[in-house]
Amino acid sequence: MRELQFRAFRMDEKDVTVEGHFVAHSSVFGVEDSYGTFFDKGCFKKTIQDHDGLFPVLWFHNPRDPISLAEHSEDVKGLLVEGDLDLDIELGRRVHSGMKKGYIDCMSIGFRPVSEVLKDEKTHFTEVKLWESSPLTRNFAATPGADVDDVRMLPEVMARISGLGQDAQAPELAGAVADLRVLLDEMFDRGVNGAANLPLAPRDLAWDRAKAEKRVRTWAGADEEPNAKYRQGFFWYDSDEPKEFGSYKLLFADVIDDTLKAVPRAIFAVAAVLMGARGGVDIPAADKEGVKRRVERYYAKMRKEFDDDDIIPPWQRSSQVEAVHVVTGALRDLAPALAALAEPSSDTLPPGEPRQGVGEPGIHSPLEALRALRQSLQ
Repeated sequence: MRELQFRAFRMDEKDVTVEGHFVAHSSVFGVEDSYGTFFDKGCFKKTIQDHDGLFPVLWFHNPRDPISLAEHSEDVKGLLVEGDLDLDIELGRRVHSGMKKGYIDCMSIGFRPVSEVLKDEKTHFTEVKLWESSPLTRNFAATPGADVDDVRMLPEVMARISGLGQDAQAPELAGAVADLRVLLDEMFDRGVNGAANLPLAPRDLAWDRAKAEKRVRTWAGADEEPNAKYRQGFFWYDSDEPKEFGSYKLLFADVIDDTLKAVPRAIFAVAAVLMGARGGVDIPAADKEGVKRRVERYYAKMRKEFDDDDIIPPWQRSSQVEAVHVVTGALRDLAPALAALAEPSSDTLPPGEPRQGVGEPGIHSPLEALRALRQSLQ
């Protein structure tokens, strides 16, 4: 099953009444989002019909924090949401206040892609399965690439590392540190599309690069020259020569049952090449770091799917002990601020001003601290 995804849009048009009634768009047609994807008109039609237009409204995508059951429909602009916030609960009243005062001014959707097409090398969703809509805080939602689930997961992952810090050789420690690296990359480096979301092939599937390349070429309809579908199977290509097959390097996918899948043994081979095996790979140094981050995402996916904390990129193993000390200190310093990021403020603030947490310098500071933490773990 495809992973649950999230997208956020600014509420450029909204209406919130004293009684808690609100109207807003939680998705907009034809607008490229921070993932480089588009929602095409009609993509919500079937899911709306299947659920009679009614979907839950959650606070920050948290299924334990429902605040409304709202009517969803498509209009000319996008996905229109209209409902009544539950003012009988404290959270509903707080979100209502934030919407009216302007510091909660974004809507986001949780969805699973059903079908998509490539247009001008961009992914366009033609059908999605909608799960919910969620209002988001202004300063948090406006942070490029930041996903609310990332912030909610950070304290958990950092606490795992802190709890294991007494045993720096614990096998699950390496997995926890690697998960943190991936989480921070997901927050602040959203440049990867398509190839980062391929389903995994079986762990023990044999890897034959030459045969896989031929199958990918046929699957993509790229017999004459490479195209956008062909590109999905490679971690790197030379954008100056995109029509040359020799420009595509670090193949990691194969076609299985007419579906392009990431092959674990191919990913392990790519990681070895990035570490210099078989002479390494001739790509720019900056691009090599970007490829490593893409590979790390697949390692995280494999750790989870195969339930094996020992699946760690080779370049991360040597820095495991140092990372424990870095994260343990960061957990102590950032825990209050992270908790504040994930909750709506009950304070009255002018629109656009940073929210203050207890003993914290404002909402921008913890995000900057997370960027610094990510840099220290590179």
